[in-house]
Amino acid sequence: MPVYEVTEQDREKLREPRGETVKGEELIEKLREKDYSRIIAVGDRVSHDIEESDIDADLKVIDGKTQREGLEKRGKDDLTSERTFNAENPAGKITGEAMEAVRKASALRCQTKVVIDGEEDLLGLPAVLFAPKDSVIAYGLWKKGAVLMEASEQNKNFCREILDLERSEHLIIGGSWDFFHSGHRYMLLSAIERGKKIDIGVSSDEMLREKLGTKPRHSFDERRENVEAFLKDHGLEEFRTIELNGIYGNSLEEGESLIITPETEENGRKINSKRKELGREKLEIHVLKKLEAENGDIISSTRIRKEEIDENGLLQT
Repeated sequence: MPVYEVTEQDREKLREPRGETVKGEELIEKLREKDYSRIIAVGDRVSHDIEESDIDADLKVIDGKTQREGLEKRGKDDLTSERTFNAENPAGKITGEAMEAVRKASALRCQTKVVIDGEEDLLGLPAVLFAPKDSVIAYGLWKKGAVLMEASEQNKNFCREILDLERSEHLIIGGSWDFFHSGHRYMLLSAIERGKKIDIGVSSDEMLREKLGTKPRHSFDERRENVEAFLKDHGLEEFRTIELNGIYGNSLEEGESLIITPETEENGRKINSKRKELGREKLEIHVLKKLEAENGDIISSTRIRKEEIDENGLLQT
């Protein structure tokens, strides 16, 4: 996985608050003033302050370190969460492992926590990138207090510039998107990270019926609307949804890169083989492992349909 290094020039930019600066009880008062869709806390102090209020955060990113007097007795396990992700991250960098942990946690719709071995300071950058646009990221800034940074398109672009992300001009991803769940959100967040223009294939009712052997519970229109609503919520403008009646969709004529899962690697090979026959450049293939449930198995529509897990991978039986 790549490691993102922050330059000294970038550090100077990050020393300036990217939002309103607040101190003490003002943090909670300001959070109460606006009905944010998600509250994300980066840092132990803001995480504890928010949890001790009547609000709490949807996602907390911590490393177990703080210079707040009295808080040193509170450990990483004192902050509540329904699911926890762990990663290593040294000072001044963002490891691919830490980026991945924030992406996974951001895909869930339950209370989550990312625990960092190292330093969490820079992880507000991917937290902003993966947050819905009407979210707020609360983070501590040395000697200035807490900063409330909204996940606006301007701030998302700022984070992309600091991270210097390599993004495909035209990325393609496909699926059934049935029982729209956190695994789907995780894949779409990966597409948002990797692509500028994104085409999303959605299996037709007939294609999904053939796969399931029964009538789908959710229609094509419902599944497409779920995908589109998620992308719009995250501020994405350049995307199309395309009805799939087979594995190819528009991938033989268009695109620069393709996201697939280990289960569909063979389809990726077939697509590139066909493109070669047509005299077109091969698509760059990104194989993305599926998001795991709390027991280590994957989150899937099949498991949700059987009521083994819920949409966040929490066990139901």
